[in-house]
Amino acid sequence: MRLKVASWNIFGGRDVPGVIKCLKELDADIIGLQEVLADEDGSSNDAQAIAEALGYSWLYAPTELLTPSASYVLSQLGIGKNKWWGNALVSRYPMSGKQIHVLSQEHKRTALEATVAVGGTSLRAFSTHLVYGGGRTAAVREAQAERLLAFVPSTAAIVMGDFNATPESDAVRKMSSVMTQTESNLARYTIGRHPELYHAADGATDKQRLDYIFTTRDLRALESGVVDSDASDHIPIFALVELPS
Repeated sequence: MRLKVASWNIFGGRDVPGVIKCLKELDADIIGLQEVLADEDGSSNDAQAIAEALGYSWLYAPTELLTPSASYVLSQLGIGKNKWWGNALVSRYPMSGKQIHVLSQEHKRTALEATVAVGGTSLRAFSTHLVYGGGRTAAVREAQAERLLAFVPSTAAIVMGDFNATPESDAVRKMSSVMTQTESNLARYTIGRHPELYHAADGATDKQRLDYIFTTRDLRALESGVVDSDASDHIPIFALVELPS
């Protein structure tokens, strides 16, 4: 059985209608989302709005409560109230067994896990977002990747997310030593479409690869790519994956 999976950092829902339009055209079966905002009281959630527009189920995992005075994302979006910021999974197939894994207490980041019932396969799906920045945060990212791998089973699992790490980084190398990195052309960039929104720690605003989809070794990537969209500072990535028979 073949399954299309996708991942996208949506920059706090900067353009939710644009996200929905792009995802409808992409027609992925399982989507990992990052930088998803929700109201502090849970009354509004961008993951829910996206999932309902697609006719999909959804799960959300808040990572941090952002405040307007301290949040770059909220300031860029002109939001003047507290918002939860986290990861989401939306799926054409039923999901269960939601778990939130804390990857580190310093620069707190999390991974959302769910079991997706795809035909006769119970597939474990993860959406995550590792810490951003240069210098010593590279070591924190590597530790977060190692912690993440401790939660991922050896078969029937997919990890999607914004790793804030280039292909040659220790964090991506660590993930690739255990799982299959699905992208066949890592020269395809995933951030830099909106340089006015992207402020790298080293001052660079060039196009870089920071987003990845990894699978366990029993799954086979048949196709991979990126999708042209202006809805976020990142662009969505996808992989067509074959499940074991």
